[in-house]
Formats: sequence, structure tokens, C-alpha cells
Amino acid sequence: MKAVIVCVSVSHGNTLRVADAMARVLGASVVTPEEAGPGEPAAADLVGFGSGVFHGRLHPRLTAFARTLPAARGPRSPRARAFVFATSGLPEPPVMPFSRPLTRLLDSKGFDVHGPAFACRAFDTWAPFRIVGGLNKRRPDADDLSAARSFAERLREGLGRAVRPPGPAAPCGTARVRIHEVTLAMNAARFATVRSICCSSVRDSRSRPPVPASFFRRT
Repeated sequence: MKAVIVCVSVSHGNTLRVADAMARVLGASVVTPEEAGPGEPAAADLVGFGSGVFHGRLHPRLTAFARTLPAARGPRSPRARAFVFATSGLPEPPVMPFSRPLTRLLDSKGFDVHGPAFACRAFDTWAPFRIVGGLNKRRPDADDLSAARSFAERLREGLGRAVRPPGPAAPCGTARVRIHEVTLAMNAARFATVRSICCSSVRDSRSRPPVPASFFRRT
């Protein structure tokens, strides 16, 4: 499996630390958009896209790079897999995830995007927070990096199942015979069930004592 992670980490190296943690699990290379070029993601089985959050979205350099990518696969080929991750000072709003615009862009390019995206809090010194020395001074921490590795392990396992070669398909005629045999067996089982119910009802009616004639006499 060939994996590559395209990462933009410009402020404190937060996103790069997350990318490195994932890369060790996936055996992936970590590159910037300028280092990658459109050809490297096209040749990979799994491509990660990650950056910090700026004005509620991932970095413009990452989005601009994604726009330059060609279609991930041809119309008859399996779609290339991708995932998105982000670091941010503020928590991600559930109704409007930071990764949604990039995820939709990658999907339009033909990528099969794993969801939901990975996101964690990170040290942030954006102008209002600089006054107090920044937010999340120790993030991403050991727990965040452990969560990033677990996320990558799930990706690796899912990709392994997806690329496992299928077993030999049964010939068309053999498949029809098997379907016919299964249908006959199901019908026989239904018939046996109905017959058992009917026979049981007959036996019950025969064992029931007759109604005395006095029951029908008027008093």
C-alpha cells in the first residue's frame, strides 16, 4: 500500500506532529502541497490532507492544491481513498465541520473520502488569544497523538479489507442451479410447516369429545 499525507503546518507545527503520528502507522510520506505536485496523490492508494484551521476552514494552500488534482480514478476503476484531518484552537462546530468544504471538493474529484475527519485541539496564538499567551498550550498532547494513531490504524485496516482480492466467482450457470436448489428447499420447508399445522388441527378436532345432544335442546 502506498500512502502519502499532504500537510500544511505553518504556525507552531501542530498539524505536522499529527501527520507524523499517522504516517508512522501508515508507512506514509509527509509532504507539503508544493513538494507533492498533482502526480504523487494520483499514484497513491491512500492520500491524507491536513492543516490547521483558518477562519473556519482548512488552509487555503491545501484547498488550492486539491483543486489542481486530476480525477482520482477512471470511471471503471475503484476510487482512490482519502482522509482529512485538522487542528484548531477552538472546538469544531458539529453542524459545520471545518473539513466539510475540502471533503466535498475531494469527493467531486473522485476520491472515496473516509469520514468523519480527524480533528483535535492545538496551540493557537491567533490575535485575540495572544494577549493571554495562547490557547491549548500543551496540545496536541499524548492523548491527541494516540487518537491520531488509532485513526490511522482504522484507515489501514479498512484499506486492507478493501484491497483484498476477491475469491473466484462461480460460473453463471452454477449460480443459477444453486439459486434454484435453495428455492426448492425453502418451498419444501414451507410446505412441511403448513402440513404439520393442518395435521395437528385435524388430530385436535378428532380427539375433542362430541357435543351432547342436550346442549342443543331448548329449556
